[in-house]
Amino acid sequence: MVELSRYFARLHPTVLTAVLIAAMVVQIVLSGLHVTPLIRAIVTALPIAATCLWCWSIFRVAKACGAPGAGVTWGWLFAVPPMMPIIAILAGWSMQNSPAALAFFIVFFVALWFAAQALENADALNGQASAGQIVVTMFLMFFALIGVWILRPKIQRLEARMATSAD
Repeated sequence: MVELSRYFARLHPTVLTAVLIAAMVVQIVLSGLHVTPLIRAIVTALPIAATCLWCWSIFRVAKACGAPGAGVTWGWLFAVPPMMPIIAILAGWSMQNSPAALAFFIVFFVALWFAAQALENADALNGQASAGQIVVTMFLMFFALIGVWILRPKIQRLEARMATSAD
């Protein structure tokens, strides 16, 4: 699993940016069309899944570097946010100002917090990043179109550290 997560963490930001933009354009196009709930659910989950895959890979790489905080066993949490809109749309629940939307954002922000905490703690010299650093990194992960570019140097530092420790 670490090799798979290293692969996704090493992807050039252009790839994730292109996936996110393409998914958002498809959402915009389909918003004016009548499509089945399954298609709408999948299209809604695509940018969330791309963001969660990127955050999961950062989480795994940071944990492989020995970052303190939530254990690797919490990796399953990154699969939950993309599934929640799919379930809600197929069940006919609203994802706007609803308990389902609140539950989604809580789970999504917890997953982003774990990834941000792992990345910042692994990058910190003493192994303990400040809450402010973690919050900023979490919001950069939330706004992934910008975050993939800004966080790339930190991810590359972790990759370099992993490569030197493996040798």
